[in-house]
Order: sequence, then structure tokens, then C-alpha cells
Amino acid sequence: MLIAVSPELVSSLNTFLNEYKFQIGGFLGIVVLTCLLALIYHISKLGVSGTNQNSRREAIKGILISGVGLAVLGSLSFWFYLIVGTNLII
Repeated sequence: MLIAVSPELVSSLNTFLNEYKFQIGGFLGIVVLTCLLALIYHISKLGVSGTNQNSRREAIKGILISGVGLAVLGSLSFWFYLIVGTNLII
């Protein structure tokens, strides 16, 4: 099932992406790096926790949240650069 998209919408989306692609890419890069640093922090926190169950539980929860966030942001960056880099929207 194809969805009809108006040419004005495609034109305005192309204009927006061409004008702000570096700002969006920079923002996504900074957010992905921040999430990666949070993941490294929680992994090191897990190593320090030792036998303390509460600390281990919090560290594992932080690893899970950071990992899911990193996966979502990484896929969002991938699709953004695929669309912008290949000029998929014409």
C-alpha cells in the first residue's frame, strides 16, 4: 500500500534536511557519545559493587537502560544518515 505524499511536503522536508543536517548530526553524535559514557560508567560501577546486592541491582539496571538508549539512538542516527547521505528523499 503506497501513501501519496504531496510534492510540497517533500520539497520542504528536503530544504529542512539540507539546511540543518550538520546540526542534527552533531546533536545525535553528542547524545550517542553521552549514552556510551553512561554505559561505561555503569559497567565500571558493576565491577566496583562486589557483593553488595543493592549496588549490583542498580548498576545492572543502569546498564540495561543505557544499552537500550544507545541502541535506539544508534539506529536513529543510522536511519538519519542513510536518508540524508543517500538523498533518499527526493
